[in-house]
Amino acid sequence: MARIFPALFAEMFRARGSREKYFHFLLGYLLPIVHAQAIYRFDNFLVLDCGPLMTPILKETLQRLEFQFEIVSPDQIEERFYVDAFDYVKGSSETIYSASERVKSVWRDYVCTQHDCTFSANLLIERSAPHKYYDKNGGSEKKGSGYGTSRRSITNWTEVCETLDKRGIDYGLYEPGRHSLGCQIATFCRARRIVGIRGAEWANIVWSQPDLHVRVVDPSPPATTLTNLLNHLNVNYEFIISEKNHTPVNPLVVARFLSES
Repeated sequence: MARIFPALFAEMFRARGSREKYFHFLLGYLLPIVHAQAIYRFDNFLVLDCGPLMTPILKETLQRLEFQFEIVSPDQIEERFYVDAFDYVKGSSETIYSASERVKSVWRDYVCTQHDCTFSANLLIERSAPHKYYDKNGGSEKKGSGYGTSRRSITNWTEVCETLDKRGIDYGLYEPGRHSLGCQIATFCRARRIVGIRGAEWANIVWSQPDLHVRVVDPSPPATTLTNLLNHLNVNYEFIISEKNHTPVNPLVVARFLSES
């Protein structure tokens, strides 16, 4: 039985990111597994548990792909097979595109339990409150590192939405972490302009179309990993530097950005 081990530990076993958090989970583990299976076509393989939020996504996606696999803890791994991580952009854009398209194809039919899914081409990304799993006393491998709104957030989305409503600008305020993977794929695939603060949710641009324009608020420059991904996928982007991790944005600036042709 082949054993898939996360490429996040490939360089001298130094974990640069966590497969238990969405950005590194999607780009550093899930999509690389799909890519590896397209090449090696293992009859069976092992995948690592990725925590209570990411493991269900991993399990359902691999089941939809009709892979034969078993989810195990790291201490159950005896033989390590390293996949090529995409979170630090080691794969070609064609490789990332191929893996993401395969995942998109099996998630075309989905059910999202949320009632605020958006169909707008203008997307405002709202971050989720952190799950207790990521607390200092939680079970995550990187304890106390924070996640979601505990790290960064835009604080005045209500004001921004009111301004957009008054100006008749169509938009969707979307919290990716509450929605199914199928919903996230469909939402980011429809998006043409996106505004949000730096965070794991930006991994979803792998589902987006080539004409994407984004504006990223960044209180911790430089966002090297995200910038490399944006460049790799040929996304039109602009970073807005902030002095605070929890910061408002100018509603009029957002309105102008979303109104640009």
